[in-house]
Amino acid sequence: MKKLLTSILILAASITTGWSQASQHSAAKAKKTWVLVITPQSTKHTLDSVIMAWEKQNVDLQFSKLKYDASGKLVEIKGFVSIKANGTFANATFESKSLESFEIKVNDGPGVSVKGK
Repeated sequence: MKKLLTSILILAASITTGWSQASQHSAAKAKKTWVLVITPQSTKHTLDSVIMAWEKQNVDLQFSKLKYDASGKLVEIKGFVSIKANGTFANATFESKSLESFEIKVNDGPGVSVKGK
């Protein structure tokens, strides 16, 4: 039973790990927002897919370091995100040496926020 619960939790974390690139529109500000949640279960393939999808929306996401342990869990990240919209520019660098969960949020205001461990 314990193994089943652990498997369910890992699956749930993997689903959350996925990226939501859905544009969100606020009636008042009409901004598009992109959100990426990175967890130890995030794969390089998933992250590369986000990079390509965001690039089409003029969001530059780059990882200068993605370190995985022997079991395939992402343990360390380092990178940069930027957006140019409405004639202005926003960017941020990010790094986590003991990855638990990390969120990168970008909007076309433009605005960028990164948070997590």
